This record gives sequence, C-alpha cells and structure tokens, in this order.
Amino acid sequence: MYLATAAQMKEFDRIAIEERGIPSLELMENAARAVVRELLALPVKNRGVVVFCGSGNNGGDGLAVARLLLEEGWWVKCVLVGERERMTPDSREMEKRLLEVGGELEDFQTDSRDEYIGFDVAVDAIFGVGLHSPDAVSAVECMALARWTVAVDVPSGVHADTGEILRKAVKADVTVTFTLAKRGLFIGKGAVHSGRVVVADIGIS
Repeated sequence: MYLATAAQMKEFDRIAIEERGIPSLELMENAARAVVRELLALPVKNRGVVVFCGSGNNGGDGLAVARLLLEEGWWVKCVLVGERERMTPDSREMEKRLLEVGGELEDFQTDSRDEYIGFDVAVDAIFGVGLHSPDAVSAVECMALARWTVAVDVPSGVHADTGEILRKAVKADVTVTFTLAKRGLFIGKGAVHSGRVVVADIGIS
C-alpha cells in the first residue's frame, strides 16, 4: 500500500482538476458515494445519522453524503461546525443540492448535546476546520454518543502526516480515505483513531 502526505494529495487533486479537467464537484460526489457504500453496509437498525460538516471541501463531502442518505430513506441531521461565510463554493453547491431534496444544514449548537443522542451513526466531515475552536471539540464529543462513527478522509483532529492528535480527535470505527491512504492513519495515535481504513477510488489516476 502506498501512503501519501497531505501535500502530495493536494497536488494530485490539483492535477486532476486543473490539468486533466475533472470537475471538482464530480470528485466530491464520487467521494460521497464511497462513504455511503460503507454506511449502508453497517449493521444499523434505525438508520438515523448525524453528519458533522466543516466549512471546507471535506464538509462538502459530508453534505453530499447527507443528501445521498436522505435519498436512501435515512433520517438525517446535518450540522455545520464552522462559519457559513467561510464555506467553499463547492460546499455551497452541495448545500443547495441538499436543500433541493428536502434536507437542511443546521448550525451546530454546543449547548444542545441531547440533540445528538440516539443516532446510530455519526459522520465526521469536519476536517479542515481544525480543533482549536470550542465548537469543533464539542462536536467530537457529540460524535462519541453514536454507536458507529465514520470519518471522511481523515478523522478530525488527527494530523494527516504524523498521526499526532491535535488537542482532541474523533475515534472512528471506519475511515474512508480517498485515492491513497494518508500516513497519519497508520502511525502514532492516528492508527488507533482511524479504525478500519477503506481506500476509495474517486477518479484520480
């Protein structure tokens, strides 16, 4: 298995989008489908999921996951852990698509912990926000209330290159990472927090 650094993956993404003409939204949709495949395979009964989205493109993946699960008949709660004004254009487009199928992106409430009790699955798509804000740390704590936690690309709070824990980190049961596995998923404490690692092909050669 090849392991990539965050900088290498960023360059691979750039080449795919800028030089090979693959639309970034297409890559995001492919990433979301890969995550949903793993979610549908989980032994859950109530099919209730809360998706925690950051304002970056990882959050856009999460928004697409929320929409696809809604279309599958799941009960979906989708929350933004971050600032709306900092959402990327791709994330805003994914929010629009979620709204079109009857979903909603709510603001995460740090003082409403009870709202996140009773979900079968938590999806971690915060990565990119960092865990320096109280909101992000609180969201990580809320994810621990779910029976299953699935991380998108890298568990939030795990350094993608070193496996170091940055203040506090999601402890995932499954991490769906894209194109190539990241080094931090296999070394240091990152290996403990990543759970079962699935490497998904999203169309980047």
